[in-house]
Order: sequence, then C-alpha cells, then structure tokens
Amino acid sequence: MRRTAVLVALLWPVAAGALAQPAPMDAEAEADGVRRALTLLDRGLYAEARGVLEPLAEARDPDATYVLGFVHDRGLGVQADETTARRYYVSAAMDGQPDAQFALGELAHAGRGVQRDDRRAYEWFDLAAAKGHARAAYMLGVLHARGQGAPQDAGRAADLFERAANEGVTAAMHQPGSAYLTGEGRPRDYAEAARWFERAGAAGDAESQYNLALLHDSGRLGGEADLEAAVRWMREAASEMPTAQIAMGLFALRGRGTAQSDEAAGRWFLTAAEAGDAEV
Repeated sequence: MRRTAVLVALLWPVAAGALAQPAPMDAEAEADGVRRALTLLDRGLYAEARGVLEPLAEARDPDATYVLGFVHDRGLGVQADETTARRYYVSAAMDGQPDAQFALGELAHAGRGVQRDDRRAYEWFDLAAAKGHARAAYMLGVLHARGQGAPQDAGRAADLFERAANEGVTAAMHQPGSAYLTGEGRPRDYAEAARWFERAGAAGDAESQYNLALLHDSGRLGGEADLEAAVRWMREAASEMPTAQIAMGLFALRGRGTAQSDEAAGRWFLTAAEAGDAEV
C-alpha cells in the first residue's frame, strides 16, 4: 500500500483526540520517516514527530509536508496556526499530495484562514478525487447537490455520493438512498432506496434508519407493511431523532408492530418533548 493511502486513516485518531496507548514502533515505521512521525503523533510525542518531519519537508517529501500542515492546523504540540498550515498544505498539494489538496478544498469551502471560495474548493477537491481521495469525491457531490462552485446537478451528485459510499465514506451512504427515494438524480426505486438506507443505517445514520422504517411501515417495498422491521429501525433512529421518538410513541399508542401501551407511548412522547420537539 502506498504511504499516502494511509495518512488520513492514521491521522484520524489524532484529530479526534483518541490517542492510542504507547506501543513499540514496527520495523516499517522505523524505516519510513513519515510513518515513524505518525506513530510519534499517535503517542502524543509531538515535538519528536516534528523533529522527524521538518527535515523531510525541507527535502520536499510531500507526505511529510502535508502532515506538518496537519500538525499546525490542529495545534498538535504547537499553537494552531491556519496560515502556517496552509503554507505546508499548498507546498504538498503542488507536489500532488491528495490529502493536502483535500485540506485546501476544506479551507476554501469553510472560509477558514482564507476567503470562502466554493469554486476554488471544487478545484482542489477535483484534483484530490482524481487521485482516488474518497472524501474529496463526497465533497464534490455536496457541491453539485447544492450548486456551490459548480452547476447544480443531482445526477452527478448521486454518482459521486455512490462512489464515495462504495469507498467507505459513511457520510455519503445516505444520499444515494435519498436520490432513489425522491427520484432526484436517480429513477425512483424504493427497493434500491431501502438498500442504501439499510447500509447507512447499519453504519449508524439516524436519518437513514428513520426513512427505512417509514418504507417498511408504508408497504412500498412490496406486499404488506413490515411493522416489525419498521419498529426495529425506528427504535434505532429514536436514539438520536425526536421525530422518531414521536413515531415510536405512536406505534406504542396504537399497538402497531409492538405491544399497545399508553405508558410506553407517554415515555416516548416525554423523551421527544425533553429533546425540544415542538410537535409534542
């Protein structure tokens, strides 16, 4: 596997603050300076990591340059500095580093450290996606769906979302289901929508779980409504969505797919009300 292909996966726990327990470096990490620096970052040894990365960046190693940008962007052992981070990102991106190209797209899209510019963001995401960067493909889909920095094109957006989802981007998995459900960018196909929603729902997406529950409840997947499946997916969605909590209350109140219980219904409605749902 190319070194660049694993940078995001290795840096993600650092970005999320979930540092691994210190562990011995393997031979590959010792031999490869960037991998060694990533191991040091994961262990919280930020100064030591910079000591490995900086000479490599001076020698124009694009991966080391990108990681240095990440260090300054996230403030890992240094004060967060978007200007310095962007300088490293630009240098790495100009040498073709796709993670750096994606990072510059994010900065331009969010207007972080630079003036917001969705057209420029699109250009950076497009360069990264051409090198197989899945999250960049997802962001291109977002821009096409919204008509930001690119023509609004539901079909193109759906293509990009499917590509990103098939490459493991969880955030992209809901959108193809929505496209098949609404007929925007894809022919309306409830079975295909359910397939995508089930995939996204299994990955924890509450909106997909909710939509899948509604499809089972409506009987649009062929035959009679599958109330058992509807309640199962609605209960999953209810862990996050007040709307799903209300739906669970109605299932219990009417005895549909679950035992009739005014008490259980009341608990669900109270939970939704405490979450701030104005309909309760």
